[in-house]
Amino acid sequence: QQIWAVSPDGCPNGTSQPMSCSQARGGVFDPARSGSWKAFGNYTMDLDVNLGYDDSASLGLDTVALGFTDVIGGPTIHSQVVSAFAPYDFYLGVFGLGHQGTNISNFTDVHPSFLTAMRNENLIPSLSWAYTAGAPYQSKGFFGSLTFGGYDGSRLIQNNVSMSLASDATRDLVVGLNSIVSTSTNHSNTQQRSLLPSPILTFIDSTLPYIYLPYEACERFESTLGLSWNEDEQMYWVNDTLHESLISSNLTFTFSIGDTTAKGPTVEVVLPYASFDLEVKYPFENKSTRYFPLQQAVNESQYTLGRTFLQEAFV
Repeated sequence: QQIWAVSPDGCPNGTSQPMSCSQARGGVFDPARSGSWKAFGNYTMDLDVNLGYDDSASLGLDTVALGFTDVIGGPTIHSQVVSAFAPYDFYLGVFGLGHQGTNISNFTDVHPSFLTAMRNENLIPSLSWAYTAGAPYQSKGFFGSLTFGGYDGSRLIQNNVSMSLASDATRDLVVGLNSIVSTSTNHSNTQQRSLLPSPILTFIDSTLPYIYLPYEACERFESTLGLSWNEDEQMYWVNDTLHESLISSNLTFTFSIGDTTAKGPTVEVVLPYASFDLEVKYPFENKSTRYFPLQQAVNESQYTLGRTFLQEAFV
């Protein structure tokens, strides 16, 4: 619901190439240089707590504007809840899209979200929104898109699936993931493998790139793709040999999504291997290293479709 921005402490002067760090992290926000900042103190970020994250941030109120400048841009909203954080767990800032307000000092001290504030000021017709992360690996590139108060009809593939929100405001965009099927084509030989043992309910979350699945599903990914889990670093690293093998297989992954795990209408989202062909760089690794953005969920509360999925999905 609120806005999380990287603070200058996230790119300290001792950091190698601090300017590059700032650019890589999407820019930094320094509350000390803001004339409208009203500080509340340090609080937990409350981001992806179920995934084991427990970072803190400097919380306050400030004026938030969309666009490059006040003259060339979108709306300006005052008294928005902003968290300035430094840890690398969330390398980029996060723009909350929830309509629920944020309580800070007590349950009656509710500060409206950016979305709700825009609706209250009649800047948008509804509390709806639409988003896709974009797919730069496509031949001509495919930009991300965020629409307030509606959706971009040109990006929508018509279907008969109606989704309902879950009651938990922190994990409301929950869908039924009914199946994941990999398809590989080598010359005239086509092979398909089912990678999800049984349907699950999963949360769609853009804050992290990873897809969290049950351990049994991860085992199927491992055997199908030749992945190996690095227990120490909790990652699936991809070396050059495996990378070339996966590219030559012309892999696609079809995610079948419904409102629940029960039988009913579904929509298929097809991700090419390029969606999963990601790299991690400094400060996480000293050199650029490929990885496959799959994580082993500890329990069902961790089932998540992250930013990787949203490269090909329009929500």
